[in-house]
Amino acid sequence: MPHSPLVRIGYRFAVWLVLAVLAVLNGGFRELVLVSVLGPDTAHLLSTVLLVGLILVVSFLFFRWSDIGQPKRVAGYRYRMDRVDSRI
Repeated sequence: MPHSPLVRIGYRFAVWLVLAVLAVLNGGFRELVLVSVLGPDTAHLLSTVLLVGLILVVSFLFFRWSDIGQPKRVAGYRYRMDRVDSRI
């Protein structure tokens, strides 16, 4: 991933935009297809599960591609953001 903060924000905004488009398409699919086949309650439930799955897939792909959550180097030492000393 490029190091420019402005470019990094652009990539994150693009992921947000993809998620927004997927949410709208999911709603259209629910109203045009699922409601007529399954009824409104079941269609809403299935649509929600489908959207959650889409969000998880897009998030997984983005985090695999980005450097978020990767070990960082500070003063020559590697550390991980999720390791916190409990003795503090």
